[in-house]
Amino acid sequence: MRAKALVLIVFLCFNLGCVISPEEKRAKIYRSDLETMLGKGWNEVFRMIKDWDFEILDAWAAEDPSVDMIKKHNRPGVGFSGKEIQIVFALKGKYDVVLFLKKVGTSSATTGRIDGSGRSSVGTADYSSEEFAIIRVVFRDKELVSYKVWPNLSSGSFSGGEKKRE
Repeated sequence: MRAKALVLIVFLCFNLGCVISPEEKRAKIYRSDLETMLGKGWNEVFRMIKDWDFEILDAWAAEDPSVDMIKKHNRPGVGFSGKEIQIVFALKGKYDVVLFLKKVGTSSATTGRIDGSGRSSVGTADYSSEEFAIIRVVFRDKELVSYKVWPNLSSGSFSGGEKKRE
């Protein structure tokens, strides 16, 4: 009986996502490598991220940024939380924040109706969404002080359109 239960648990874990996805495996490597770069200059960090085939999505800089200024620059899905703002921007200095992205895949779905003979009927639509890995790095006085990695986000979860910046 125990053997059957163990087999069932292993089977369910494997089929329900207990196995780490390829994106998560890559993100683990990115996090590990970025951890070793804390305190390093931005040229070294940029070079490493570019070697992973990431491109710059957005960047901004400010001297001793206020909470309101940071929130103005936040993008949906990849912005700083209130707690992160308190921790990351606690010390005075010149901050540079850069978001990098890399396309990791595409997902698609079809919606519509199926008639009695199994054919699609009027109203069928196909949707697709690009999936990206995102890396956010924060430099204080040109040294890496913080990073965060999102292994798999759909383009709609972080795009939010173009914000007016004053």
